[in-house]
Amino acid sequence: MKSELNWGSAPIAWGQRSSWFDPVTDWLSAETNSDEIRSLRRQGGLELCWGELEWRDVYENVCDVEFETSAQELAQALCDTSLRVFHGCRVEDASVFLEQGIRLNDPSELEARARRLACLAPHQESLLQNLEQFVKEEDSFNRDIGALHLALDDRELIGDCSHYALYGSEWILSALGWSAHSLLRSFGIPTIIEVEIPIRDVSPAMRKALSDQILQEWVHFSINQPDWVPVVDFGICLRKPIPPSQITGHYHPKSLVDVFHEKVVRTTAKSACPSCA
Repeated sequence: MKSELNWGSAPIAWGQRSSWFDPVTDWLSAETNSDEIRSLRRQGGLELCWGELEWRDVYENVCDVEFETSAQELAQALCDTSLRVFHGCRVEDASVFLEQGIRLNDPSELEARARRLACLAPHQESLLQNLEQFVKEEDSFNRDIGALHLALDDRELIGDCSHYALYGSEWILSALGWSAHSLLRSFGIPTIIEVEIPIRDVSPAMRKALSDQILQEWVHFSINQPDWVPVVDFGICLRKPIPPSQITGHYHPKSLVDVFHEKVVRTTAKSACPSCA
């Protein structure tokens, strides 16, 4: 019989494997064929990339339960704990999040901010034309309205999704266009905000996707035992604001790969904001 899942007091943190691997291992102990796992380890593991869906078949070979059944149960159990996630942005002072939390996207506020920024550029006329065209398109103007976006893995926010920290709001970046890139990089400091959210605030579909990710990596690590945790492109969309109490920290990456400009590495002159002191 499967035991109850005891997460402990710390949040699940993808990059800290023990925060989720150990509780899941205990939870699955009654259904796990430990002898089969040890045998596969002695053979040097399996030649499967960590992200291959075949690991789900492997799971069913070493556990006396279907992957989908476990994933559904785990998705429900996730409601009893919290999750460490990250938000990429570009701000002058990260203390704004300690005061206001992270607010939902409001196109009217974003338009006003984009207009103020455009007026600071020597080529403001073309930027304002881009903005006017953008706001006329309803689908563009209302993109991500009432939502905010987070990442499970902060390494993704300094890698393939570094544009949030390099350029700030994706809405403003799209509204002002390519010619605003240098302008947007001239304000603020690249910032990664650390957040701890109750997983019950995440949609059921996203909880299920998270449980799939955890179980697949559980069986991958159980057998192959790599000394690294894979970088995952796992975005989380929330439809409620994040209060200041859920902001747990921040840092400023010193260099970022700019995926928009042939992956040039951009370094930041400022590595601290006033709230870092």
